[in-house]
Amino acid sequence: MSRSETIEQYLSRLGSGAPTPGAGAVGAIHAAQAAALIGMVANFSKPPEDSGEGGSAAKTGEGASGTSATDFEVILSEADQLMRTALDAAESDEEKFQRVVDCYKLPSGSDEERAKRSAAIREALVEATLPARAQLDLATAVVRLGEELLDVCKADLLSDIAVAAEAARAAAATSRITVEANLTSIAEDSLQESLREHTQKADRVVLQAEELSALVRQRVLE
Repeated sequence: MSRSETIEQYLSRLGSGAPTPGAGAVGAIHAAQAAALIGMVANFSKPPEDSGEGGSAAKTGEGASGTSATDFEVILSEADQLMRTALDAAESDEEKFQRVVDCYKLPSGSDEERAKRSAAIREALVEATLPARAQLDLATAVVRLGEELLDVCKADLLSDIAVAAEAARAAAATSRITVEANLTSIAEDSLQESLREHTQKADRVVLQAEELSALVRQRVLE
């Protein structure tokens, strides 16, 4: 997804017959939305700026939870950076998958051309896993921030943490299946092992996100 296009333009391209954007970009947008939602929760939960009046809580800029405005600002800053990195990953995924498509179009008339084409495809497929692997790191960080906010955010924002967790879960699951789809096309044993480790990590992040969402739902329904 390009930063310059509207959501409608992006969705129109996604649903078109063009090879990009695809599933990888979708996963990155899941991560971007999750990070932005975490930022919203932190924004609405942080205590007001110190006015120089009131009791000790006001003077230290602390909310009822004892969490300072500075603590919330740290979360806000990280969430904003995660969102921007996720948008970069969406654009990167389009570029790298387009390279895969282009490599499949290379000439294959002679043995030499076929060998070059196969090598180029393998290299492009490896490169195409990089944005997906980055998405998993983003999803992991978003879930961690959600866990940090769980006990310090305003009660009416708990459900937003669950939604962010579900979006992060979708990003992690998308990252997992994107890597798995490329596993059989990558012959190098060492790289296959690394990618399998990635999918195992994705399993853990998906579970962690599910647990965070379930915990929020339990609190909301109490």
